[in-house]
Amino acid sequence: MFIPRIPVEVPADDIFRNDALKREKSVDALSQLIFGVPGGFVLSMDGSWGSGKSTFLKFLQTKLRNEGRLVVPFDAWEADFLEEPLIALLSTLESSVKEYSKSSSSHPDIAALLDRLMKTAWQLGPVVMKGAIKYVLRTDEDLETFFSSSAEKMVEMQVKRFECARKELDDFRARLGDLAQRMSEAGLGPVVFIVDELDRCRPTYAIQLLECVKHLFKVEGVTFILAVDRGQLEKAVGVIYGMEVHAAGYLRKFFDIDYRLPDPSIESYCGYRLRAVLSLRGRSDFDKHELSECLTLLALSSKALSLTLREINECCTRFVIALSAATKRRPPASALILLCVLRVKEREKYKLYTSRALTGRQLLAELPQFHQAIQGSGDDSIPALGMIYSAFATHSEVKTLIAEFSKEADEETNESRKKQLGWLIAYLEWMTQAFVGAPGAGFGNEIVLSMELQESFEFSASTE
Repeated sequence: MFIPRIPVEVPADDIFRNDALKREKSVDALSQLIFGVPGGFVLSMDGSWGSGKSTFLKFLQTKLRNEGRLVVPFDAWEADFLEEPLIALLSTLESSVKEYSKSSSSHPDIAALLDRLMKTAWQLGPVVMKGAIKYVLRTDEDLETFFSSSAEKMVEMQVKRFECARKELDDFRARLGDLAQRMSEAGLGPVVFIVDELDRCRPTYAIQLLECVKHLFKVEGVTFILAVDRGQLEKAVGVIYGMEVHAAGYLRKFFDIDYRLPDPSIESYCGYRLRAVLSLRGRSDFDKHELSECLTLLALSSKALSLTLREINECCTRFVIALSAATKRRPPASALILLCVLRVKEREKYKLYTSRALTGRQLLAELPQFHQAIQGSGDDSIPALGMIYSAFATHSEVKTLIAEFSKEADEETNESRKKQLGWLIAYLEWMTQAFVGAPGAGFGNEIVLSMELQESFEFSASTE
């Protein structure tokens, strides 16, 4: 099972309409940096998994295109099946150039430069293919030279190939430089390449792509924005060159600027992800209050237990699976979302609790920060706490809890806390009356059934 990709629509006429993670200011800041350094640079945009790098780049791409800029978006992961990243880059460049040419009628000289650039670009194809093949299969001429032991001829042949390749590459860079300069003069520069999903590629492909950017596209007026998870990219360097290599230092030679995409607020991220997953799974049986209650509890418990963005994603997906398995007497969603948080972050305690080896009160006593987080949700905490206390308890155990909470309420001087205890007692009393004759006081069996299906899955990440 995978954590699903949630597509975000970015309309050109209202770019930030669906900006659930509040990225507009960061996009504007990066846009200003791009045009504040007209000479161009290579920037690594580092962000943890799930932080919204891909969506951020879609915002940036749309904003730049709205301003009349030439933007070349490149999904490295989609082109990973090719041996040579340059071929994929040139193909993407051609598509972007054709699209841009349609809107550059007011600049016929730019259109002409675009045409010249692509004619030169595709002359690199044969050079690249020869370079890739020579290490795998020698040509007949190579074999003849090799077997005749004529080392001089082989060296001469390789020198000629190198000189030919260098000329083609120099011509390409010159044409790209001419275009970048003219666009800068027209107030439309620099040319911007946006590379996404680099850290998901094969290690060899990822490093080849970085080498390609460094050696072929290092041109005045050309900027590269590469979205990466630096930790994963450093591992790729280790795979190729050995773990003893200083990966961070090695990668530093490729990037002029390092930019860390700030993690979104937990509240924003929980709201964005839970709504998206519910929508994706076609869940429309939530009223606004129930959804708000789940969002509040998810955000508070995620903070209390220090969940990562990836873990929040997993919680949301497990939650929807648990809902889909629920019977007609569906347990309160607030209980399911909290159990999903426990399943992801405190698995052993979750197992003890759902197997009735740990009571609800014992569970909360062992996780005080989790307990405090639930209480912090105000009125929404009552059904959530009531469910945790009573879901797997017997009637006698719940009655004992009611007596203990009643005594605590009598001694409580804080009116707000006294009121909460009163509601909690009322909720527990309702549970004992509603489920007379059941094995436990509450929804224990239904919760087990709901959570059983998601328990079968282990999760891996899709793209953002």
